[in-house]
Amino acid sequence: MKKVLLGVFVLGLMLVASYAFAQGPFADVPTDHWAYDAVNELQEAGIVIGYPDGTFGGRRAMTRYEFAVAVARMIPVIEQKVTESVTQTPGVTADQLNKLDQRVTALEQKPAAAAGVTQEQLASIQRLVNEFRDELAALGVDVDTLKRDVASLAARVDAIEKEQQRVKITGELDPFAIATSVDTNTPFDRDGRALQPEGPAAGDLVNSIDFVRNMDLGINGSLAPSVNVVADINYGNYIPTYLGGVVTDYTGTVRPDNVAGDDFFPYYMYAQAGLGKGALKVGRIPVQYTPYTMKKIDVDSYTNIKVTDSGDYPLDGAAMAWKFGNVSVNSFAAKTNNNSVLGAGLVSQPTIALYDDVAPFPTIVSGAPFNVAGGHAAGGLTTINQAAGTQVRFGTPFQGNLGVTFIEAVGPVATTATVGAATSYDTVDILGADGKWQFGKFMVGAEYAQTKTTGDAGVADVDDNNTAIDANVGFGAGKLGVKLGWKQVENNFTAPGYWDKIGMWTNPTNVEGPYLNLGYPIMPNLNLVANAAFYSGANDLPTSLVPAVINTTDDDLWKADLGLRWGISTANSLNLGYEYVKWEPDGADNTKETYLTLGWGFQINPSAGLNIGYQIIDYSPDGTVCPYGTADYKGSVAVAQFKARF
Repeated sequence: MKKVLLGVFVLGLMLVASYAFAQGPFADVPTDHWAYDAVNELQEAGIVIGYPDGTFGGRRAMTRYEFAVAVARMIPVIEQKVTESVTQTPGVTADQLNKLDQRVTALEQKPAAAAGVTQEQLASIQRLVNEFRDELAALGVDVDTLKRDVASLAARVDAIEKEQQRVKITGELDPFAIATSVDTNTPFDRDGRALQPEGPAAGDLVNSIDFVRNMDLGINGSLAPSVNVVADINYGNYIPTYLGGVVTDYTGTVRPDNVAGDDFFPYYMYAQAGLGKGALKVGRIPVQYTPYTMKKIDVDSYTNIKVTDSGDYPLDGAAMAWKFGNVSVNSFAAKTNNNSVLGAGLVSQPTIALYDDVAPFPTIVSGAPFNVAGGHAAGGLTTINQAAGTQVRFGTPFQGNLGVTFIEAVGPVATTATVGAATSYDTVDILGADGKWQFGKFMVGAEYAQTKTTGDAGVADVDDNNTAIDANVGFGAGKLGVKLGWKQVENNFTAPGYWDKIGMWTNPTNVEGPYLNLGYPIMPNLNLVANAAFYSGANDLPTSLVPAVINTTDDDLWKADLGLRWGISTANSLNLGYEYVKWEPDGADNTKETYLTLGWGFQINPSAGLNIGYQIIDYSPDGTVCPYGTADYKGSVAVAQFKARF
């Protein structure tokens, strides 16, 4: 333990990083909500000037009222930036500035303005105003006037952007260092990766320390008013070596002690053309729908890096988006077996932890997933080669929206007829519906999804115990933000999404029960967020599946986590997080899984910062029916990450 603490000191001297340690509980606005990315971009551009406590701490859970205050403070800053840009940009006439009926174009269809306020940022602000209009009204803001102001500013920026350069180059630099320590047996971190044991070589200052490099270079070139090309060029050893070359699944290897092997390749690369009310993308494109239908798993819990955190699958194919009034349609068709970083293609269940069947994890229970098809890819297949899907979204009364999603994915042609073998099946259909509505101070949301797996080898379709339901209501009670929900994810539900993480268990299935999220500002600079979940088994599973735990409706699984964030100053913040997981199989003893996280964040400037995190991991099994083996383990992970954007 002392060696890792020394390692933290060394890392702090050698690196400078930014965002809070990636884990965190929820408030009434979840940390994976689109608003976090939008506000984060605006803050880094110098547009958002902070939350009510005068700080912006990155991806920590927030209340809707905190977001509303930040949105309300944006417009005067933007107006000043646009006015300054007009005096600095030649060739922009008063007539251009007065064309208030110009439409805000799609995100990637416009180059950036030199003034630092872009169509992308204004589009984000428009979405934020619509999302938090009730909270803004409660703060005394005239929302309709605010929306007209944003539209007016969008027209002015549009005129300015036409005079700017046609090629925009941006970048994100994410080097980090990681050190581990083993106190008892062979510990595993939240990503199911074994920590390096003690025993540094002669001359080593600390045990198991390594440096990882990642850079994403973004290129956006305009070929015509409605045609542009977009590329995200990835460089470093983060994807090819540290992640084992796969961004959709856990690698099943120990934490590396010697990360080498840099690579340089296009993570995204596509052309985009505006077609009337729509836009077409062709190439290696980002695709994401909803958590229960299609969203890439975050395979790295210990850093904040775009390629692993975004939830987008990088797919080779084409996507088309249309907008007809309050109805939008987004479709895609793609191959997945030509892109090596996708692993099994579209992944439903990771191949380690409760679903481990790969060495070197002798202490973790081996076996296939709980689903009847038996595989880890979408539909329980062995791998996915091709996929296509469509999502239609409607505007509804009560400031709501309703979405309907359909995806079909196929794998290799079936070669056996053994029930429970993934090679017996080759097709999965995924159907989903989701919506969100505002009723005064209450926000109601729900999502339903279903998967059906079929094959050509004479096996029965997997069309029972194959649904997921998640319904919730959020509201504010004074300063307290509350979200109450209930979910059920059956064992044969196998969508390629990312819907939950309980300790080391990613995308839990065969669980059902209530959950609770809370957010409360204890003091202006001290915020508390917490959540809890109380699950039991959703179905009694067939004995042929032989799962370790949660195989009957009498099995229980509890989860609770707590987070405190103290904004010491506009540049410094301290974070404390604690996650507690309790496994209670029917008739067996209890097993506990805990993660204590300490973090410090230092914002150097709007484009660069430092984060240092330290996590203590403790697994305490009791009895013979335990999720990750019967031997207890304890260890720690320390991470220092630098983040810079340009």
